Amino acid sequence: MKLRLRASLTGMLVAAGIFCVAGPATLTAFAQGTVSQPVVVKTPKPNNKPLKFVGTVVAANAASMTVRSDASAVLVQSFSYAPAIRNQMVKIVQKGGYQFGDKVTIEYAPNTTVALKIKGKPSKPKAFGNTATAK
Repeated sequence: MKLRLRASLTGMLVAAGIFCVAGPATLTAFAQGTVSQPVVVKTPKPNNKPLKFVGTVVAANAASMTVRSDASAVLVQSFSYAPAIRNQMVKIVQKGGYQFGDKVTIEYAPNTTVALKIKGKPSKPKAFGNTATAK
């Protein structure tokens, strides 16, 4: 305790001595320091390249498509369609559409879930029931 008190008193006396010798104007100039040039930081360019999602179709309709990733079976993502491919998807759905298990590659805009391009062949819809016995 006494050691801390002595150290702090010594520090105050030294500071007071500097203030008396140097004068207040010198200490003010010393405290302000010199002004340097501003540091220029480059901002990263935005990534405008579309990202790819490769997987198998879980469900698809005229408004959206849900796809499970081939890389991770837990990752499932739903995509809506960009206006450029919406009419194309409506035509595909009218013919039968994408079925469960179809392999697709979806190109989408970064930080969105809007599909810009869909690659993959839609399979034929599966017919349920025996068509040979229905006469």
